[in-house]
Amino acid sequence: MNRNVTLACVLTIFVSACGQAPSRDTGQKVYSASCAPCHGASGKGDGELAAFLYPRPRDFTRGTYKIRSVMDATPADADLRRVIEHGMSGSAMPAWKGRLSDQEISSVLSYIKTLAPDAFSTPPTQPVRVGTPPDPTPERLSSGKLVYQKMQCAKCHGERGVGDGPSAAALKDDLGMPIPPADFTLGIFKGGDDPRDIYTRFTTGMLGTPMPSFGDLLTDDDRWNLTLYVKSLATESILDDEPQTIVAAMTSKITDNPYDPVWTKLPPVRVALRPLWQRARYARLAEVRAAHDGKTLAVHLVWYDPSEDASNVEVDRFTDAAAVQFPLSTTPGFFGMGAVLSPSNIWHWKADIQADIDLRKADHRRRDVETAYPNMAADAYPFLGKDWSGAAHDDRRRPAKDYDDPAFLTAWAADNPLADPERKSPCTEYNAEGPGSLTVQPHGHQSINGAGVWRGGVWTLVLLHELHSGDEMDAMFTMGDERPVAFAIWDGAAGDRDGQKVVSQWHKMVLRP
Repeated sequence: MNRNVTLACVLTIFVSACGQAPSRDTGQKVYSASCAPCHGASGKGDGELAAFLYPRPRDFTRGTYKIRSVMDATPADADLRRVIEHGMSGSAMPAWKGRLSDQEISSVLSYIKTLAPDAFSTPPTQPVRVGTPPDPTPERLSSGKLVYQKMQCAKCHGERGVGDGPSAAALKDDLGMPIPPADFTLGIFKGGDDPRDIYTRFTTGMLGTPMPSFGDLLTDDDRWNLTLYVKSLATESILDDEPQTIVAAMTSKITDNPYDPVWTKLPPVRVALRPLWQRARYARLAEVRAAHDGKTLAVHLVWYDPSEDASNVEVDRFTDAAAVQFPLSTTPGFFGMGAVLSPSNIWHWKADIQADIDLRKADHRRRDVETAYPNMAADAYPFLGKDWSGAAHDDRRRPAKDYDDPAFLTAWAADNPLADPERKSPCTEYNAEGPGSLTVQPHGHQSINGAGVWRGGVWTLVLLHELHSGDEMDAMFTMGDERPVAFAIWDGAAGDRDGQKVVSQWHKMVLRP
């Protein structure tokens, strides 16, 4: 046999065994669908979602990467792959492992490197040698605390490691943007919370940030002791953002009562949440259950929120809320509001509307500006032909429509379901085809209902929707099919509203008979 033919056959067998080589076309396609919404079409960190994210998305064209296992500036492919697969804790960078195939991750990794060819013109050096972490003995933790003091870590991270050091407010990255130091007590370590990861960060530093390398400043033993001490400060942990499958079981009873015993019989699925706008405290996970009776799907959500925020009056206060997102097809678009060719159906619940409905049911009252500001001077409209005497004006037990007039509420006059002063459901159904495209479904197309209750620092919510509403803009559910699903939570006390929220990646929901 010809030697060239033999070599070609060997190479063909090798590629078949190891998988296809990364394809630039595949990488660019994956990048456009999954990365460009944040990082921008050309990789400059200027995607259409970038304005809603803090820190801003990475500018790939600069070739500067924080998370590296090597001492020089060029990261190893394994470093890039790890961030793509597992995301970055406490930030909007999601995990793509299990959502993209290994081949797709390899292809998009190769494509990202082409956006900064000079940075990757030379191969990276060998990764730093890490070894096996020692046990966190009291002696090592005590030594680690001394290293923490010696290296003046408290100047940025604070004496207690909560990120409140005297230099914290003035810290900036290499682009001149503010960059808060890590609060170690939260257990959020951007490059991973395994001791090996933390040791590597202390060794290589975090390029582009004020976090220096201690590789030449500390002995190997000191770096391990510092690692163990910093790790010991963590009082919380981060849930792995792996794809979860939520099974909607068949039940004879569907209810919008969040505390109905039927829910305790269903196992919860813990879904990781990420903040789009970085902050110390946020709901890190939601517990999800689902059930159906063959006609209606019920989604049960539980999440931690230390305060109940249901104001709809004061301009400087915001309401708690939650949403569930389904793509209209079985192939999802970007998890951030879908895409033009893959629109999403969004079920949105708001605590302020829930409070209005509950108050109206309890004693026929309604909330208005006077609820928050009872002693304010009110305008009067004597020519409307209504009784605006003091007694009538103060009595908010009358129907809301006796007070309001569509002539002064144009959204209500236009039949906008969001403006109905006597709406019956705290939920609203939307569609979206990417950022800035959120569209409320008309009155006659609203098929969503539900109820939420806050008790002891926890919201518990049930959303109800027909399995087959007949509306082409609604998600349809078929027995046995896996339907992608994503979640979002708003914390009013944290100023969340609109695009400021915590979100999940895509997960799966499947209906079982």
